[in-house]
Amino acid sequence: MPAVSALFLTKLKIGLVMSRKLRYNISCRKMLKAFDISHGQRFKFKNSS
Repeated sequence: MPAVSALFLTKLKIGLVMSRKLRYNISCRKMLKAFDISHGQRFKFKNSS
């Protein structure tokens, strides 16, 4: 029983770390996408003027 609970705890820790990394990656991607969009609009504006 103790071995099983230890394994479960390590899995839980790994899961938390992975989800945190995933959330971090998602937020980074959102920021990059927003930056790309604003940059693209600025670029288009420069080209059109």
